[in-house]
Amino acid sequence: MSDKKDSIKKNLEDILKVSPKIKTLKRTPQKIQHKERFCEMLESLKYVNERAVQMKNEIGVDFILYEEPFFSIIEPLMAFAFTKNQQAIINWWIYEKWNNPEGILILTDKESGEEIPTDTVEEFYEFIFSDL
Repeated sequence: MSDKKDSIKKNLEDILKVSPKIKTLKRTPQKIQHKERFCEMLESLKYVNERAVQMKNEIGVDFILYEEPFFSIIEPLMAFAFTKNQQAIINWWIYEKWNNPEGILILTDKESGEEIPTDTVEEFYEFIFSDL
């Protein structure tokens, strides 16, 4: 154990009068990389959708037919990577949360009524993968 951990352990023993086990939480490079890739992918999909909506609303150019082949590739890949529930909430985040005529939508817990933080892609990642 390192000197810092030993010092913390001794201080806890002195204060609590117990011998605590100190466990270091490790964020493995694989988990960090998974989060980074997910966040990059989601930000890119959000950007593409927002750009298409903006072009349709402001310029009158509809790119749906042009972008359809790309999404016909992306959707099966999403099915490989995520459960149906994850896919549904990801689609909500990309296509509905940000582009609602009434404003940005908020996700709430049905039982408690509490807001679930999903405004940043990192918060959304934590929500999607909270059970891992």
